[in-house]
Amino acid sequence: MKTTSILLSALLLGAVGCTSSIPEEQIENETDKYSVQFKGGISLTQTKAASTSDIGSGVKATIYAYVSGQTDASVASHEYEAGSNGNLTGTDSYTMQLGKGTYDFYGVSANSSTTSAPDFDQESNTKTSALLNNVDYLWVKAAGKSINSSSSDQNIDLTFERKAVKIVITIKSGTGIELTGWDGMTNGSGSASADAATITPPVATDCVMTLSTGAIAQSTSLNTTAANMATGAIEADSDNGSKKKTTVSYIMLPLGKHEGTTPSPTVILKVKVKVGTQTSEELRTYTADLKAPSGTSAEFQSGNQYNYTAVLNANGITFTGAKVTDWEAQTGDELTPTEPDPE
Repeated sequence: MKTTSILLSALLLGAVGCTSSIPEEQIENETDKYSVQFKGGISLTQTKAASTSDIGSGVKATIYAYVSGQTDASVASHEYEAGSNGNLTGTDSYTMQLGKGTYDFYGVSANSSTTSAPDFDQESNTKTSALLNNVDYLWVKAAGKSINSSSSDQNIDLTFERKAVKIVITIKSGTGIELTGWDGMTNGSGSASADAATITPPVATDCVMTLSTGAIAQSTSLNTTAANMATGAIEADSDNGSKKKTTVSYIMLPLGKHEGTTPSPTVILKVKVKVGTQTSEELRTYTADLKAPSGTSAEFQSGNQYNYTAVLNANGITFTGAKVTDWEAQTGDELTPTEPDPE
């Protein structure tokens, strides 16, 4: 299976003398504490040729340290921000310091430079409050990592997993019709209107993340209010003569079955087209329900990308069933939709 990962390497540097809330059994004396530095990178292993780049500048992540095997109270936690070279720096000049011992490290992020990671409940420290749609939630656990007095650098690798769901639709021109742009554009130029493509996302009320597993509880219902999707550029479709294609995408929370059936998000697409031999474009609105992939689960599951192809016709729209893939690598807040791999 192809994988997408975000890698944080923690360099545990020399001992420094300062106080901390380390349990007594985890340290030998007041000076046995070590500074922890983090560096972030993105491993693009799902491309044909694997490559690596730094994590997006300004992306925020909260890192937690727990005594190994415990989740009742963290030993240390703080928010970090990525620099232009991938180095992660604690906000407010913070540096994590840990005593000798064995720890479990957790990392949580919204993969954003403007949105902080979700907070875990202050009493139990095991679950978040309700999460939001349109947020690229990331989570990682690195268990049983030893902090000791070795003079050599100690590296801790944190490989983040995506926990939300991504929907990608590739829109193509069909027989007797040509796609020319989104609502708000003129002959493919200009910007699409904010509501040129919308979707009815899952209700987020009960969608919380569990710290120990990173799992986000599934929603079982849909909002009645539509959310705006991210529209792509109008570009040439090399497989369809001189016609055009485009893409649209959205990040949502996991969606599961209600009374044995998974609800189908409704997508509305407002596009400019030319029909037949006409030379002027017209605005058309297409509506379709996105069915979950067939199979034993038949759900929109955490961490998956669901790729659809929509073919515009003179009298309607035709959707192919979803193909499930791993997420493509992303940095910061921008989405770059991708088509499914060829069969």
